[in-house]
Amino acid sequence: MTERVWRILAVLAAIAMALLMGAAVGGTGVYALTRAKGMLSVVTAQDVDPEMGIVIAAVEPDSPAAEAGIVRGDILQAIDEQPLEEWEDLRRHLESLEPGDRVELSVLHGDEQRSLTGVLGERGGQAYLGVTACCEVPWRASVHVMGEPGSMIVDVVSGSPAEEAGLQPGDVVVALDGQKVDEEHTLAD
Repeated sequence: MTERVWRILAVLAAIAMALLMGAAVGGTGVYALTRAKGMLSVVTAQDVDPEMGIVIAAVEPDSPAAEAGIVRGDILQAIDEQPLEEWEDLRRHLESLEPGDRVELSVLHGDEQRSLTGVLGERGGQAYLGVTACCEVPWRASVHVMGEPGSMIVDVVSGSPAEEAGLQPGDVVVALDGQKVDEEHTLAD
């Protein structure tokens, strides 16, 4: 074959390669945009993310949460119309309330959305609901008692060494084996 034929074949191969690459990139882009558009419309159509909330790992018997109808496995999504994304959101809201205050609770129970009403209890002089969140680490709560840092116990598991030692919810651990509990030396450490 002549040199001219080889040049024509090379140009045609380059054009074909460019067309294939363009089609692949363009097709991927169109696919991604149509998928994203579908996902964006789902997100904007909802006021509250159905997965948002605090997964309840435990409900204390005879607690305000139990009396309101919250059960283990529920997802607490809002309290007094304040969305909850993490345990801290609930803790901050409870700090602004008093024992005996009524609260409106938005709970996802399986696929069923429930609106419940509860009356807050009192523990250690503060309002409490009586739930333990999934992945919550109760003993990491850092508090200061009369200027001393420590970790407040918010729950004691029945039959645990903590219960056998006489620890109760509301107690504050300020030292463990002679080591002070503070921001640098947490109870978990």
